[in-house]
Amino acid sequence: MERGRLEQWAKLGWEIVRKDMVIYLTILLYIAIAGIAAEVAGVGDRFSVLVYPVTTVMVVMVMGGSGFVVFSAYVMLIEKPASPITRVFAGICQLLASKAFFRSLPLLAFFSLFFSAASSFKTLIPAFQAFVWDNSFIAVEQWLHGGKQPWEWLQPLLGYPVLTWLINVVYNFWFFIMFLVLFWQMLDGANEVRRRVFLLCFVLIWAVNGSLLAALFSSAGPCFLDRLLPGEPNPFAGLMAYLNEVNQSFPVWALPTQDALWGLYESNAMGIGAGISAMPSMHVSVAWLIFLLVRREVAWMKWLGRIFVSFILVGSVHLGWHYAVDGYVAILTTTLIWWLVSWAVAAGEARDAPELCRD
Repeated sequence: MERGRLEQWAKLGWEIVRKDMVIYLTILLYIAIAGIAAEVAGVGDRFSVLVYPVTTVMVVMVMGGSGFVVFSAYVMLIEKPASPITRVFAGICQLLASKAFFRSLPLLAFFSLFFSAASSFKTLIPAFQAFVWDNSFIAVEQWLHGGKQPWEWLQPLLGYPVLTWLINVVYNFWFFIMFLVLFWQMLDGANEVRRRVFLLCFVLIWAVNGSLLAALFSSAGPCFLDRLLPGEPNPFAGLMAYLNEVNQSFPVWALPTQDALWGLYESNAMGIGAGISAMPSMHVSVAWLIFLLVRREVAWMKWLGRIFVSFILVGSVHLGWHYAVDGYVAILTTTLIWWLVSWAVAAGEARDAPELCRD
């Protein structure tokens, strides 16, 4: 009896893992390539897959608590059952007992390792190539935008302290939105194709944009130019001066974060969110991937996706994090990855269909 139950659980576990095998293998391949690259560059001791496990637990707790609050509010304000507490408790039990929940657990563990590997690799980018592309991107910016830097065009529209503060709030909210959508897709069993496409694309944009292209086009970004190229003309000096002035009356959280990142860079230290890389923008890449996911959903999700991308793209420039071309390239490469993965997943589904029919 006990053996039969163990075999049943083993079969169920294998079925859960098998459905997401391509995602697990993609994550393992990235970790292996990134680790080998770090060893070849002589910085293997600074590559780690254990940066994010504790943070992952904290994020899960925050997202779980937020989900509980939102679900409770929905039950009480929209469903209005006779016993809201019983309905909320039943909903939570239903989620925790679902196959989708158990399917998400090993995936969550793998994504924790993946985030750790991607973050530590980002800190190693200067070991592969110094920040040599900033001047080139500055020249391209000026050529593309009519002889001015994009922030100069935006400043008359956005150069008000309260607007800068609002943009920074939305820009920081990116982290919450990213994990919210990631967890949504991990738990979504209703649309298998959409789920697989998104999760594969999520891994690949961090691998391609956040690692490969970031190393090939190593650049620091506007906010670090005065420290990277001291004494040279800085076309972003006016922007940084404005942000520091705003910070006297409204908190501009980008500034202390930028100081902290530079401190980690100078000390060759790892940490949560450590690493400096401008091209391409991962904030824009993730925001655009979320838009690609929701653009065919209900209208309000599509419009929220558009607004979110717009805030992140504009904010990446206005807060001094990125050149505008960092965002343009991120949108292009993310779209290409989405198309390729969508085609590959669709082709795989079509190939497996005859076998499923025979079964």
